Amino acid sequence: MIGALLGVVMLFALTGCADASGPTCGELGEQDAASKLSTVTSLVRDNGLDPYSNAVGLAAIEQDIYTFCGISAVAVLTGGDHSATKNLDAVIGGAVDWESYGK
Repeated sequence: MIGALLGVVMLFALTGCADASGPTCGELGEQDAASKLSTVTSLVRDNGLDPYSNAVGLAAIEQDIYTFCGISAVAVLTGGDHSATKNLDAVIGGAVDWESYGK
């Protein structure tokens, strides 16, 4: 039990997360491009930020999540294979250092 708890704490420490919420990387990877953007936008709102106040900030959060999940942003934009390849069971909110975005 303690080992499992330590593993979870270490996962959050490695990702620099302040809030681990949202679907898993695997679930995000199964979504189409429009749904991915909607999911990320909702996550930003859920963390008390306005996703439309800064397009660069929204894109940076999206990239943080895509990098964490191993999703190709280019593939999302061009309709290629944009499934997740990393951290499939990790929640996507853990990929973002919310403090760096003003939370």
